[in-house]
Amino acid sequence: MLKDDVLNLVDEHFQASINQDNYVVNEVDAVDLLTVNRLDIAFKLNYLKSLSKSTNFTSEIYSDHIKAFNFGKVNEYGNDDKNTINKFKESFSEVFYSIKNNGFDPKKTLIPLSHTGTIANGAHRVASAIFLDKKVSCVQINSVNHKYDYDFFYSRNVPVSSIESAVTTFIEFSKNIYIAFLWPVGVDKSKEIDKIIPNILYKKKIELNYNGAHNLLSQIYFGEPWLGDVFNDFSGVKNKLVECFKTFEPFEVVAFQADNLDEVLKIKEQIRSVCNVGKHSVHITDTHEEALRTAQVVFNDNSLHFLNHAKPNKFIDTHVKCDKFKEYMKKNQIDLEDSIIDSGLILSAYGIRSASDIDFLTLDNNKLKFYEEGIEAHDDELVYHNSSKDDLILDSKKFFYFNEIKFLSFKELYLMKEKRNEKKDQNDLILMDAKIERKKIKEFIGLVKQNIYYNTVKIRHKLISVLKVLHLYSLLRLIYRKIKYRGNN
Repeated sequence: MLKDDVLNLVDEHFQASINQDNYVVNEVDAVDLLTVNRLDIAFKLNYLKSLSKSTNFTSEIYSDHIKAFNFGKVNEYGNDDKNTINKFKESFSEVFYSIKNNGFDPKKTLIPLSHTGTIANGAHRVASAIFLDKKVSCVQINSVNHKYDYDFFYSRNVPVSSIESAVTTFIEFSKNIYIAFLWPVGVDKSKEIDKIIPNILYKKKIELNYNGAHNLLSQIYFGEPWLGDVFNDFSGVKNKLVECFKTFEPFEVVAFQADNLDEVLKIKEQIRSVCNVGKHSVHITDTHEEALRTAQVVFNDNSLHFLNHAKPNKFIDTHVKCDKFKEYMKKNQIDLEDSIIDSGLILSAYGIRSASDIDFLTLDNNKLKFYEEGIEAHDDELVYHNSSKDDLILDSKKFFYFNEIKFLSFKELYLMKEKRNEKKDQNDLILMDAKIERKKIKEFIGLVKQNIYYNTVKIRHKLISVLKVLHLYSLLRLIYRKIKYRGNN
């Protein structure tokens, strides 16, 4: 394609990067453009997942991520009219339905790629095409690489729970994300390991007690012949736990992008070589399904609370009921992501008391065509919750995952029982009190640290803007790089 044609098909502020006479236009699967430096696409995918649902959650985190680009202000570079969240949402909807109805039209627009091959612009178009499983047409230009990764959004004060929700959505749509567990046995080698793992989507330090480690290992190694089963509380975990958890200090979980499983196996061997403790230093997921299931557990603080405090194998009937609920949802053609377990079965999963039935909520009760004894929609109890049904089901701060099913979080269940305050609730609250974590100080410290980081980045950003106005930025940057280079040599 000729230069002039390309100029007409990309945004005006990229024209300086279009300096060749001819360009090659490629049609690719949109999902291939989902790279770790563009986590912003996952925020947009999160929003699309709930476009037809009445939830505040994904709308709020979409707004938070838009504001992150300009430190709380809402505007789009090169488009002064797009200056409110509603205008962003309206524009996004227009783009989405246009691609849904007509496909991606390369005669009207192209997706510009940076010199490294990642998208330089058009994230809303790419997100729409990914969601709809469409192809897009793109052209590589001489643009810098755009880095809107997890660290970018953390530095712009986007809540960690929102970032983790976007990370899990990224993994849901991507087909080449793997998750590495760097067990505490090799914790002293974390800096060396960080250099081995490429294309990091997200990393998180998690802290487990003995119970949490047991529950996690029983989930991520599920199906291994040495593991055991629910009837013996996965007795095979004990030996593995001793080898992997020399201490119960926090350890890192890293989600990263790799081309294929062969590359992952090489990374695993390099990590084992550095740690020098055999196979017990690291576990890395093998499949997309395993990565998504793992992300739902470790990138959700409610799920981590469940790991540390639950005794899910205390009542075998818990697993029977979970299987029964899955079959019931399948029979009614309802996606498990659109439903949540409420009330007694949560306490059963925690090992507090056995549940007599299965209470649940689902986004669309009209889909419930079949009745089954012992399984009941719990909509009558919504008056005792502080959130709408859609938010309870879709807001990751309000649920945890167990056995690939969403359960109302321990905290939300506690608040509901406090509000309803029937005799059975009063008894349950006594039993639940022993499981409640007092983490307010820890959460407060975490928020303070993020705010300090945010304000540091904001001041730096303003300083750079002033230096550019004074025409001093390039000179000072050159001096800084020379000093840094000399310091490293």
